[in-house]
Amino acid sequence: MPAVPANVDIGVAVNPGVIGGGGGDAITSGSNDSNVYPFSRSGPSSQNAPKKQRVKVSYLSRPLSTNEKTNLDKLLLNMMAIDCQPFSIVDDEGFKSFVYGLNPNYELPDRKTLSTTLLAREYEERLATIKSVVSTECSSMCIAVDSWTSRTMQPYIAITGHFINKTTLDFKSILLQCSLLDGTHTGENIAQAISSAICEWNLTDKINFFVTDNAPNMLSAANILGYSHYGCFAHTINLIAKNALALPDVDSAIVKIKKIVAHFKRSSQAKEQLLRYQINSQGIAEGSALTLIMSVPTRWISTFLMLQRFVHLQESIKATVPNLNVDLPVIPLQEWKCLEQICEVLKPLYEATLIMSGDNYLTASKAMVITQGLLNMHAQMASNNTFYEPVQKLAKDIDVGLKQRLSNINYNLHITVCTFLDPRFKQFAFDNETLRITKTYIIKEICNIIGEDQPSTIPESCAPELSLWNVIDQKISASQPPRSTHTKVSEEVDMYLKQVVINSESCPLEWWRGHKIIYPSLFLIFVKYFNIIVTSVPCGRAFSKAGHLINDRRTRLTSSKVAKLMFLHGNKTF
Repeated sequence: MPAVPANVDIGVAVNPGVIGGGGGDAITSGSNDSNVYPFSRSGPSSQNAPKKQRVKVSYLSRPLSTNEKTNLDKLLLNMMAIDCQPFSIVDDEGFKSFVYGLNPNYELPDRKTLSTTLLAREYEERLATIKSVVSTECSSMCIAVDSWTSRTMQPYIAITGHFINKTTLDFKSILLQCSLLDGTHTGENIAQAISSAICEWNLTDKINFFVTDNAPNMLSAANILGYSHYGCFAHTINLIAKNALALPDVDSAIVKIKKIVAHFKRSSQAKEQLLRYQINSQGIAEGSALTLIMSVPTRWISTFLMLQRFVHLQESIKATVPNLNVDLPVIPLQEWKCLEQICEVLKPLYEATLIMSGDNYLTASKAMVITQGLLNMHAQMASNNTFYEPVQKLAKDIDVGLKQRLSNINYNLHITVCTFLDPRFKQFAFDNETLRITKTYIIKEICNIIGEDQPSTIPESCAPELSLWNVIDQKISASQPPRSTHTKVSEEVDMYLKQVVINSESCPLEWWRGHKIIYPSLFLIFVKYFNIIVTSVPCGRAFSKAGHLINDRRTRLTSSKVAKLMFLHGNKTF
């Protein structure tokens, strides 16, 4: 063996291949240094050499198991239902590349498999699951109904159900169906569709309330079905506001504003000047500068938001319009003041609509309280002599509309019961007569559920055991006369009313979870009635999503597939 020079280190080269791995995973050193570890006396020892980090540079190449493939297919279908994506997305090159980059071992199903086999299977599984929950946990259900015509001119009907889970006391909302309506939107056809859905879900004996908009065909369907019915609270306010905004003086002002807003929407130069004035002259941050809002004919709230934004940007508009060299309507100072007052008059209606349009919380118990607030505020506004004459007419028209359309809410026993059983309001939302009627009705309902007491007879074989306390117990029992069910329930109701109301921001369901043992009789009525809502807004939201579902890429989607996709979308959080 040749001699090694004294100044030359001996090293061992390490080949960076697969190190102790299995299944074909390539693992290499994470260092950029040489792969030579010196063993000379003058160099560092192998024990002090820096550790090399192992890095995976390729995926494990193996086929997916059946369960993994099924789960990924289900996630893909749910994405399409939740995000309203077309089945044709699986043919898009960009999407296929993206999926391959995430997992090259996953093979995308074709459109036919997705839209037939997978959709039908997922729909049936979800339907069976929700039906099972409704069957076991729902004691009563409130339904809301609305109709809609798609861009393909097909009539659809949506039915949502709302109930309280009697085990967890959680408020649940489900989309029972959103499907093609046989025939036109007549009251008879709507009633037949609702009746069929109720039978399919085995809810014949559980429906306690029926909510629709105020359209004649819906009112006709309600009369045919015979359920306790209430016209949508939000739709009623919409009618009141639209009628008031149609007053000539108010309408002419709105027309002028629409012309100005339309120009700012069409002209990028005008929009840029409006934004620049806010940034440069008013010191508003660039990302916080606002543009104008255009109203939508079918929604009065959009008109309110347009007016509110227009008034808010008053200074910017006044400074920008003269520099546009465009013949736009002139708004004098008095009209600006008038617009401010119009916004003031409309704001309570806007706030009430937002509160009553929620679908994640109960609204019926708030209906009386909100109505009282609206009637009180607009009665004061109607007599406000500081308003300009057009605004006074507007306030008076709204006041009349509220009294005509909402003042009878105190006569709906289902709604008054909900308010009575809400620990945030109790008796304080009632006048004396309405309170008496509601209280009497509740006691009668509980007595019908419980039944009258029957005298108890203890068989000789079941006689109480001998005890030191038998004598005193018998004397106490003998001294107390038997009480009827009516007396017991009345005492429980009085005890409930004497307890202090909870904060208005607190959750009534949470309160009842902790007090159902204290008020067992009232709890029976609570579970039966407190599921009621007073708006059909959830159905409107379903149709809003349906509009996204039946888009330009999906106009050939069959109605049966639309129904299944809408069911999956509407119940995605159930």
